[in-house]
Amino acid sequence: MSAPVDPYRDWGAAYVLGSLAPAQRREFEAHLGGCPDCAADVAALAGVPGLLSAVPRDRAVALLEPEPAGAPSVLPGLLAAERSRRRRARVLAVAAVVAAALAGAGVTALLRPPPAVVVVAPDVPMRQTVPSR
Repeated sequence: MSAPVDPYRDWGAAYVLGSLAPAQRREFEAHLGGCPDCAADVAALAGVPGLLSAVPRDRAVALLEPEPAGAPSVLPGLLAAERSRRRRARVLAVAAVVAAALAGAGVTALLRPPPAVVVVAPDVPMRQTVPSR
């Protein structure tokens, strides 16, 4: 059986932004004392008002307006940047593997003992020295 749904689970953001009516605010504050999940949500959202206040008013208003027709979207630029980053990461990974293989081959060549010198004797005809029976 599942646990009952907390009716206050979505109130954290409104509380942090000061959007609750005074009666709702007092009700939610009373609830926070006994609900660690809602208290954690409020703590996680506590910095949002400060971040929002850093956005200049004209930029915030511009963000609320819909993009004009034909305006370039940000998404294609982000996708292109991500593709470029991934391609660069792949090239660097391949280069690292090739460099490691070349370094291994170089170390192996340096540590390998020199080949043995083989002296080839001239052909000498063989003669029987002891008579065979």
